[in-house]
Amino acid sequence: MKGYINNPQATADCIDDEGYFHTGDIVVVDKDEHFYIVDRKKELIKYNGFQVPPAELEGILVSITR
Repeated sequence: MKGYINNPQATADCIDDEGYFHTGDIVVVDKDEHFYIVDRKKELIKYNGFQVPPAELEGILVSITR
């Protein structure tokens, strides 16, 4: 991701000096280098002015992948 369109402050807030994008997810890596999302730093995702609970989004993703 290059950044947020027309929002340099939001881009600066989520991309660090090394170019990593910070999503707010807490991830662990096992000895085989498999990545697992285990938690979130915040309990809400903000999208277009809406506050979306991660569990609601996860439920939608699970329903469409079955």
